[in-house]
Amino acid sequence: MVKQYNLDIIMKLKLTFIALLSMLFIACKEEFNSPIETDSAPTGNVSNVSVENLPGAAVLTYSVPTDPSFLYVLAEVTAKNGTIRQFKSSHYINTLKLDGFGDTDTYPVRLYAVNKSEVKSEPISVEVNPLTPPFLTVYETVEVTEDFGGVNIKFKNESEADVGIILYATDSLGEFKQYGSYYSKAKTGSHTFRGMKSENTKIGVFIRDRWENTSDTLIDEVTPLHEEMLKKPFVDVTLPGDAKIYEGLHYISKAHMWSGRWSTDYDNPYNPGQSMTTDMPNALNPLHVTFALNGTQKARLSRIRISHYYTYTNRDMKKYEIWGHPGPYPSDGSWNGWIKLGSYEQKKPSGLPGVQATEEDKRVWAQGDNFDLLPDAPPIQYIRIRCIENWQGNSNMAIAEVTLWGSVVD
Repeated sequence: MVKQYNLDIIMKLKLTFIALLSMLFIACKEEFNSPIETDSAPTGNVSNVSVENLPGAAVLTYSVPTDPSFLYVLAEVTAKNGTIRQFKSSHYINTLKLDGFGDTDTYPVRLYAVNKSEVKSEPISVEVNPLTPPFLTVYETVEVTEDFGGVNIKFKNESEADVGIILYATDSLGEFKQYGSYYSKAKTGSHTFRGMKSENTKIGVFIRDRWENTSDTLIDEVTPLHEEMLKKPFVDVTLPGDAKIYEGLHYISKAHMWSGRWSTDYDNPYNPGQSMTTDMPNALNPLHVTFALNGTQKARLSRIRISHYYTYTNRDMKKYEIWGHPGPYPSDGSWNGWIKLGSYEQKKPSGLPGVQATEEDKRVWAQGDNFDLLPDAPPIQYIRIRCIENWQGNSNMAIAEVTLWGSVVD
């Protein structure tokens, strides 16, 4: 005979089981979040505290309690805005660094020993007097100069601290607003904020650190130099000693460097599938190619963009130089009168081998190599690209497109 089960009983059993599971989960969660121990008695205090003041920081050295329930040392500092900042150090070490101070004032510090039940000892009070913070030291070195299409900010950062260079400028409505920011840890930094019109502009520059501390604002007025993208096509110039261009393939030509057609899709780099590619077997010495600006044009060059054909592989240039000549050039192909305008090393952010790439690798490749050229050079008519080393380890080169900016000289 087939047994008939009561559906109400089955449902009640299921609900009871679910309720038990929920209670068990809550109990486990509460137990997991509870202190390691339940000792309400505080440990002894830290002792023998000494202070070493550093730029924007201080290091406390001390002796820790011998109580077996001691877990860590806690320091509390009240910031200028009234918030309490906390710093912790485990029981394995006897030093604690307090950082992020925005000035050289005196700061009282409350130092606690905390046990495994999160019970604090009585506080020990000490004072710290941080030295001048790195962001203020950087601010004192800031130099502002007019540049092509914008303003150049130079600075020194001997401590290699993380700092932000923040630029304010008047907009088209005359409002003073943040124009851009640049972050760096470099010992010596230089950055040009571009996109400005060649007209008198009020600017403000200040330095910010990673704790949002800010320096005073340097106020100035600049008139950015006129900058424009130079007209294409450029003009082929082949001199004695120039590298041989790969022959026999219609999609390889020197003129492709200024055709205005190149790929910005890392996953489809060969569409439209054209480039300038040199063909010098076993080329270990630097190779170069030469061309001229449009017509008889001369220009004070400001920057260049090299767009690549290969993706961190093959004859894709890794280390190379840009040279310029005001003309007339030496017909023997020598380097007499040529001026080195800039050098560049293409770097793959991830360091992955071959065509393997992260999204950042792809983004960096797609935007091309963009860099500033020598600002003090005379007006230039002729350009040389000199490949020192490609990603294969020799000095052949493949280039999809060259773009230049500057100010044309009449």
